[in-house]
Amino acid sequence: SGSRMQQEIYKSPSSVTVITSDMIAALAPTSLVDVFRLAPGFMSFYVNGSLAALSGHDLTDSSPRRLEVRVNGRSVYLPTAITVSWSSLGITPDDIERIELVRGSNVPTYGSNAIMGSVEITTKSPLQESGTHLHFTVGDKNARNVNVRSNFEFGSGYGQLRMAHRENDGFDYADGIKGDGTPDNTPSIGPIDDNTNVDHVVFSSVFKPTLADTVHFEVGVSNGEFGVGDTDSIDEFGDDTNRSYWVTTGWAQAGEVEKWEWNFSLYDISMEQEVDKLLSDLLGVTPAFVNTNIGPDFLLEIGLGKRESTLLETELEYQYAFSENLRALIGAGYKWQSLKASKHLTSQGAIDNGILYTFSNIEWQFAQDWLINLGFMVENQEIDETNFSPRASIHYQLTPQHNFRVSASTAYRTPSILESNRFTKTEAYGLIDVELLSDDNLVAEEVKSLELAYYGSFFNGAFTVDWRAFHEDMTGGIDHVEWDVDHQGWIAADDVDGEVNFFSNAKDWRATGYDLQLTWLPFTGTSIALQFANTRVDATRLRDWDDVAPQQRLFKVPEHTGSLFITQEMSRGWSFSVMGYHQSFVDWRRGEEMEGFDRYDMTLSKKIDFGYQQLRLDLRVENVADKKYLEYQKGNYFERAIYLNAGINW
Repeated sequence: SGSRMQQEIYKSPSSVTVITSDMIAALAPTSLVDVFRLAPGFMSFYVNGSLAALSGHDLTDSSPRRLEVRVNGRSVYLPTAITVSWSSLGITPDDIERIELVRGSNVPTYGSNAIMGSVEITTKSPLQESGTHLHFTVGDKNARNVNVRSNFEFGSGYGQLRMAHRENDGFDYADGIKGDGTPDNTPSIGPIDDNTNVDHVVFSSVFKPTLADTVHFEVGVSNGEFGVGDTDSIDEFGDDTNRSYWVTTGWAQAGEVEKWEWNFSLYDISMEQEVDKLLSDLLGVTPAFVNTNIGPDFLLEIGLGKRESTLLETELEYQYAFSENLRALIGAGYKWQSLKASKHLTSQGAIDNGILYTFSNIEWQFAQDWLINLGFMVENQEIDETNFSPRASIHYQLTPQHNFRVSASTAYRTPSILESNRFTKTEAYGLIDVELLSDDNLVAEEVKSLELAYYGSFFNGAFTVDWRAFHEDMTGGIDHVEWDVDHQGWIAADDVDGEVNFFSNAKDWRATGYDLQLTWLPFTGTSIALQFANTRVDATRLRDWDDVAPQQRLFKVPEHTGSLFITQEMSRGWSFSVMGYHQSFVDWRRGEEMEGFDRYDMTLSKKIDFGYQQLRLDLRVENVADKKYLEYQKGNYFERAIYLNAGINW
């Protein structure tokens, strides 16, 4: 994932964390949130009970938008939400073969969205496994999940059918705590409407017409309802209906010295949320005030409304090995994005964007102990000027066990079509409340990165050290700027509350720190993985039209995050794992300030063989110490939770 080339991990131009299916099985997670905590330097959290989020160290909010995510090569970044809908990807943790997470900017490989990193998820292939796998989960929060994956042969190919249903009731709001750890004495008002109910069906196939050629095809559909809202306004929660369809296909040919690969994907998604609120509640006044000064109090539609987007992408790449010491890759592609959102866009509520791009990477071992990677991405977008994002890395192998790398890159992220064409408003009976607009002069964000990395392997690979120090300068970060005077066609006197937020290139920040990953196999059947990240962010921000905040240390990203994952295989099919997770103080954007916390999860597993069939049972206990803590926003508090998984393979 660091270069689109098959490389040993210490030869990659970026630091890469690999999470395998064995690690996921030992963790027995209920969602991908826990899985991503096995990678240092990433923030994985729940926005609410139905929405998960993953980001790098980029001052994120409830919609992280600077991370490219791909499933089997298909980009799943959504222009409708400027983020990823993790529950609608058509996968469950049990379906995953491996995850590669690039820690740091990866634009030269995957384009503009990867300005803070990238995630490549590969599912289990019918070429790699056979038979049928049935997986159940029940537990707290009324969780009920079922997943079926069946592999079969047909003609000259191999097929796989995946079906899943997942539901839970989300968080309870009553008897919570505040971010500083003190009791939240807000009167109990019952559960938050952040429930999840989602289904998906996916068919994939692989053909091998020749030994050198591979053809793949996948078609899928996902349909779900997710409770979405802000816990500061419980009455604004409402189900967001999410329907998505996708088709991917591709061809690869691998020869002795050259490789070809072509991929095509079509991803169509529609989302709709309807929430009504009284005008008096919206204005924060009494119904009598509205009746006297405006007219009869009435309901306004304040939900997210209907949003539709289509993403089409095709790309072709070619790789050639000139010698054992020199390889080159070059490719080109085209993306087309279409977005319809009548409540959120200018241009009559619809817009599209075409992106033509080309990329390359050269790996050259120019001396016995020295190697370089040179790569770039050129993107020509209809809504932005052409951007050139280069990266260079030089590697030195002191000994086979000690490998060092220095990397430098300049990367650009073009504003999404929603950021550059935003026009969100509520309108009724001649009253208008504009919430978000886009500045006319919005341009691409720029990040300049410098990394120093070390990768060490000891005791025949039983102990590894993967360390990276980084320095990142962001210029022109896109953020909200509040205006309460006339600006760019918006007139304050015509707006209900006399203020509006503009998407602007309003923030510069500097992120420095390091991340570390240690793996140790001390005994047969024992595995220990330690992840830690230290991040310091200093920023300057234009907060409103006449107020520039001076540079200051921000804690929108925790300064310290870390996890310790220990697994132990025992006799007679028993196994055990424990995972500890630490997070320091964070002041979430659009969320709550919350003190640091430590959490411990434990899983006890048992495998039982019945001839060609196998039964696996997992008892997973989250937050074993029952130390209540808050996650992201008010009401999202975690207590001890217990889940039982049952998996049957035949």
